[in-house]
Amino acid sequence: MLTKRFHVLWFKMKREDKQFNLSFPIPIYIFDELLDCISDLLEFACFFAPQQNIYSSFSVQNVKTLTLGAMNLFDSLSEDEPYNLVDVKANNIKISIIVR
Repeated sequence: MLTKRFHVLWFKMKREDKQFNLSFPIPIYIFDELLDCISDLLEFACFFAPQQNIYSSFSVQNVKTLTLGAMNLFDSLSEDEPYNLVDVKANNIKISIIVR
Protein backbone atom coordinates (compact mmCIF):
# COMPACT_ATOMS: atom_id res chain seq x y z
CA MET A 1 0.00 0.00 0.00
CA LEU A 2 1.32 3.40 -0.96
CA THR A 3 1.33 5.67 2.08
CA LYS A 4 3.62 8.44 0.85
CA ARG A 5 2.06 11.32 -1.09
CA PHE A 6 3.01 11.65 -4.73
CA HIS A 7 4.09 15.25 -5.44
CA VAL A 8 4.13 16.68 -8.95
CA LEU A 9 5.34 19.90 -10.59
CA TRP A 10 2.67 21.09 -13.01
CA PHE A 11 3.91 23.30 -15.84
CA LYS A 12 1.01 25.13 -17.48
CA MET A 13 1.02 27.55 -20.39
CA LYS A 14 -2.18 29.11 -21.68
CA ARG A 15 -2.60 31.49 -24.60
CA GLU A 16 -5.94 33.24 -24.36
CA ASP A 17 -6.40 34.58 -27.89
CA LYS A 18 -5.86 31.29 -29.81
CA GLN A 19 -7.20 28.75 -27.31
CA PHE A 20 -3.77 27.17 -26.89
CA ASN A 21 -3.21 25.22 -23.67
CA LEU A 22 -0.11 23.24 -22.72
CA SER A 23 -0.02 21.41 -19.44
CA PHE A 24 2.28 18.61 -18.32
CA PRO A 25 3.20 17.12 -14.96
CA ILE A 26 6.70 16.15 -13.86
CA PRO A 27 7.00 14.04 -10.70
CA ILE A 28 9.35 15.55 -8.14
CA TYR A 29 10.99 12.20 -7.47
CA ILE A 30 12.45 12.32 -11.01
CA PHE A 31 14.36 15.49 -10.13
CA ASP A 32 15.38 13.94 -6.82
CA GLU A 33 16.75 10.78 -8.47
CA LEU A 34 18.54 12.79 -11.18
CA LEU A 35 20.21 15.05 -8.63
CA ASP A 36 21.15 12.04 -6.52
CA CYS A 37 22.95 10.46 -9.51
CA ILE A 38 24.70 13.74 -10.33
CA SER A 39 25.75 14.07 -6.69
CA ASP A 40 27.32 10.60 -6.77
CA LEU A 41 29.22 11.43 -9.96
CA LEU A 42 30.46 14.70 -8.50
CA GLU A 43 31.57 12.93 -5.32
CA PHE A 44 33.73 10.68 -7.49
CA ALA A 45 35.01 13.64 -9.54
CA CYS A 46 36.06 15.49 -6.38
CA PHE A 47 38.81 12.90 -5.84
CA PHE A 48 40.50 13.92 -9.09
CA ALA A 49 39.70 17.63 -9.27
CA PRO A 50 41.77 20.20 -7.40
CA GLN A 51 40.20 22.13 -4.53
CA GLN A 52 40.68 25.46 -6.31
CA ASN A 53 40.17 25.71 -10.04
CA ILE A 54 43.07 27.57 -11.64
CA TYR A 55 41.12 28.92 -14.63
CA SER A 56 37.93 30.10 -12.96
CA SER A 57 36.38 30.43 -9.51
CA PHE A 58 33.83 27.67 -10.21
CA SER A 59 35.17 24.28 -9.11
CA VAL A 60 33.73 20.77 -8.98
CA GLN A 61 33.26 21.18 -5.23
CA ASN A 62 31.07 24.25 -5.87
CA VAL A 63 28.90 22.27 -8.32
CA LYS A 64 28.59 19.49 -5.74
CA THR A 65 27.46 22.02 -3.11
CA LEU A 66 24.88 23.51 -5.51
CA THR A 67 23.57 20.04 -6.33
CA LEU A 68 23.12 19.23 -2.64
CA GLY A 69 21.28 22.54 -2.21
CA ALA A 70 18.96 21.70 -5.11
CA MET A 71 18.29 18.28 -3.55
CA ASN A 72 17.29 20.01 -0.29
CA LEU A 73 15.02 22.35 -2.27
CA PHE A 74 13.16 19.48 -3.93
CA ASP A 75 12.86 17.69 -0.58
CA SER A 76 11.26 20.78 0.93
CA LEU A 77 8.87 21.08 -2.04
CA SER A 78 7.51 17.61 -1.34
CA GLU A 79 6.83 18.21 2.38
CA ASP A 80 4.15 20.90 2.41
CA GLU A 81 0.70 21.40 0.96
CA PRO A 82 0.19 22.49 -2.69
CA TYR A 83 1.31 25.98 -3.67
CA ASN A 84 2.22 28.10 -6.71
CA LEU A 85 5.88 28.58 -7.55
CA VAL A 86 5.34 30.76 -10.62
CA ASP A 87 2.23 32.57 -11.83
CA VAL A 88 2.98 35.08 -14.60
CA LYS A 89 0.71 36.69 -17.20
CA ALA A 90 2.04 38.85 -20.05
CA ASN A 91 0.89 39.50 -23.64
CA ASN A 92 -2.13 37.16 -23.36
CA ILE A 93 0.08 34.27 -22.23
CA LYS A 94 -0.19 32.83 -18.75
CA ILE A 95 2.55 30.57 -17.36
CA SER A 96 2.28 28.85 -14.02
CA ILE A 97 4.25 26.23 -12.12
CA ILE A 98 2.35 24.53 -9.32
CA VAL A 99 3.49 21.96 -6.77
CA ARG A 100 0.77 19.45 -5.88
